[in-house]
Amino acid sequence: MSKILRNQEIAAIDKLSASVLEGIDTTFICTAMKGHVSDVFLKQTLDNWCKSKGNFFNFYCYTSKAAQESILKALGIDSAYDAVGEYVSFCQNSAPVVLKDISASAWKTIEEYKIDEYGDDKSWASFWVNTSEESKNDLLDNIHRLCKEYKESKELTF
Repeated sequence: MSKILRNQEIAAIDKLSASVLEGIDTTFICTAMKGHVSDVFLKQTLDNWCKSKGNFFNFYCYTSKAAQESILKALGIDSAYDAVGEYVSFCQNSAPVVLKDISASAWKTIEEYKIDEYGDDKSWASFWVNTSEESKNDLLDNIHRLCKEYKESKELTF
């Protein structure tokens, strides 16, 4: 992967993580989507947001591509959509404790900042904004490897 693409991925996840920590709310979701989707679609998306109980990663994983892109654009993220999606999916389906097996420096961040190792989107966001670029790269390399393996296994399925 080129350094430019990796920097775009990191910058996008930096923005996303900062926004999660600042707090994404119903008003933001509504404003981000209004005018880009039908009222019916907006209502369905807001219903999904309410069901997620404020867990942005949970909401993101279970909403449409159109909603995802509208929200990312409203957050100032205009590239690296696939990387953001893979990151959010990984985090939604894993607890930060997995970092023990990915990178010693990443795990050090969890311990140093007393981040809940079994936490949710806010734990992952806290990890991301406090960790080193090395740890971010280690995590993204791991996520990309897992996604590649998954895609390859799906291609072999009959």
